[in-house]
Amino acid sequence: MNIKDGMKNQVNQTKSSDSLAEYPVKSVDVQVCGQLYNELKVKKSLYRETPEDGIPARIDYADTLDTTDTEGNVIQRDSPTVLLLHGAPGSHRDFKYLIQQLQASGHRVIAPNFPDYKMTTKTRVFRHSGQEKKEYIKAFLNAIHVNRCVSFNERHVLPQGFIFSIN
Repeated sequence: MNIKDGMKNQVNQTKSSDSLAEYPVKSVDVQVCGQLYNELKVKKSLYRETPEDGIPARIDYADTLDTTDTEGNVIQRDSPTVLLLHGAPGSHRDFKYLIQQLQASGHRVIAPNFPDYKMTTKTRVFRHSGQEKKEYIKAFLNAIHVNRCVSFNERHVLPQGFIFSIN
């Protein structure tokens, strides 16, 4: 696994039961925003007490392709991957019909849920800024071993021109 910027991602990929979804829903545990918060500690007192490796986040996400074998080893697939990012409020369920159509046409579709406001009250630092969302998605993609995808952002999820290298 390639982990950028010293982020430590704890991958405990599990399938969760989401009775409303008509596609697989999984979850993964990651550490997010470590490097960002370390840079901000110098400038803003709000971030002085944040852990060096960032804050923990459990990310629930739709994923139409099983990428692990029976022993949990990652299997690389050649299917085109589409990343769907919902607006606020929202979840992967916002893309239910699009996920089904893309899956039927042979695409791997991943649609992570952004954290809700509980993460802000719990951590006292995560403010849902564009920078934080970018780091959140980078940690997520690294954790599930996606290094190339096309993204579709709903509404104003991330700043215009949001392009980053996953590796």
